[in-house]
Amino acid sequence: WLVDLNDKTPAPVRLPASDGGVSSARWSADGRSIYFLSSRSGSSQVWRTDIATKNSVKVTDLAIDVGSFRTSPDSRTLLVSLAVFTDCATLDCTKQKLEAPKSTAGAKANGVVFDKLFIRHWDEWADGTRNQLFALDLDPAGKANNPRPLMKGFDGDSPTKPFGDEGDYGFSADGKSVVFSAKVAGNN
Repeated sequence: WLVDLNDKTPAPVRLPASDGGVSSARWSADGRSIYFLSSRSGSSQVWRTDIATKNSVKVTDLAIDVGSFRTSPDSRTLLVSLAVFTDCATLDCTKQKLEAPKSTAGAKANGVVFDKLFIRHWDEWADGTRNQLFALDLDPAGKANNPRPLMKGFDGDSPTKPFGDEGDYGFSADGKSVVFSAKVAGNN
């Protein structure tokens, strides 16, 4: 919803972007649009609504769900968290590994071997993925491309599981560095 604070009797206006489900909404640095997460396209991706036109466009089109995000202070970079297999070189590899157990549903027996802790976080079993941060370039039209892993070789999660979010990471004031807190994986 938007409220014009310059109006003496402001009336809230519902944004059409709400129709497809919205979470984690935040303003762009220039105040002309709102970025948010939505699964309206079949997977959780970052979207943007232009305040002037009220039109929404999908910003990311990644092979796997976006867990959380932040935009840089200069609006040139999008930082996203993705649950990936750290031994995969591409996001498509993670997608294929996540879909593989579904193809063995008809097998007589199946099992999972856990060789390090943690094996379960509250209501979900550990699937071997790690929450890792990726930087994407935002082009002038607002589309994100060129995902680059920022935690390559780091065996841990940022944001932390199970309750971490975009509060676990952020940009420096000049937008040239990223800081994060993490839970390092291990046997204890």
